[in-house]
Amino acid sequence: MRGWRVLMTGVVLALVLTVPVRQTGALGIDSINIFQGTDRVNGAVQDYFFEIEVHGTGIANAVFVCVDTGKWGALTDQGGGLWDNSQSFGSMAGLLAAHPADPTTQYRLYFNKQVSNPKPDNFAHWEDLVYLGFSATAPSGFATITYPTHLATGVALNPNYTWNSVVTFGTGLGRWVCDPGTGNDVYGVDYDNNMALMSWQPGGLTGNKTYEIEVSVAKYVGKKPLNLTMLSGDPFVYSGAFEDINLNEFTTVPEPLTTALVGTGVLALVGLRRRRRMK
Repeated sequence: MRGWRVLMTGVVLALVLTVPVRQTGALGIDSINIFQGTDRVNGAVQDYFFEIEVHGTGIANAVFVCVDTGKWGALTDQGGGLWDNSQSFGSMAGLLAAHPADPTTQYRLYFNKQVSNPKPDNFAHWEDLVYLGFSATAPSGFATITYPTHLATGVALNPNYTWNSVVTFGTGLGRWVCDPGTGNDVYGVDYDNNMALMSWQPGGLTGNKTYEIEVSVAKYVGKKPLNLTMLSGDPFVYSGAFEDINLNEFTTVPEPLTTALVGTGVLALVGLRRRRRMK
């Protein structure tokens, strides 16, 4: 197909995370992520989402189209080389109507238009572009977090997080400990294929502080991130996945010194409660 890389479900390529050396200001695409799925808190659905993320350099503008629906969207500059388009839906039916997930689904991404009114079928009107398949379907279940329970207090400073078996639910398992006050990850494993894992103890936490534990089950296009190339031949890593993300919020036990200060009335502590931005 005239140099296009079209991704199908059965294609599995070795992952080599090599970032090419680029000239300053030159267009270079390092990774493209297409995610959709479900956000949960303590198992309860909060929303359904779609997101395209592009990491690279020299991006001046970027657009995408879902070939199945004909709908276009613009990616916006988030800073630090990240361009993004995020959408939220009130139902799975609404998500799939806007963004189908089946073996025929294709997205086209276009970067840095070269004329004022570019045409999608004229390669010279764009600095670079790519076609990507998205055949990932929803996982058959989600991780029920068994420790700590949602809104638990007095959680140990080095907790061992646990959840139910997800071995048959998908092809990727992600987990993160997050600080909802800042929106930052404290610990995290973006995804691996260790679906039999049911516990995780990544490290210590601060006393008397609120955190979130997130566990995500995903079904990947090609079962894992894939090495592909843009039309120009520029290599990049493609991650296409349907996610089901669940989180529990908890508060750690006070550290011994903090406990003593609270007991004397010297120190007043106010917990932060703000959900971080979902992936």
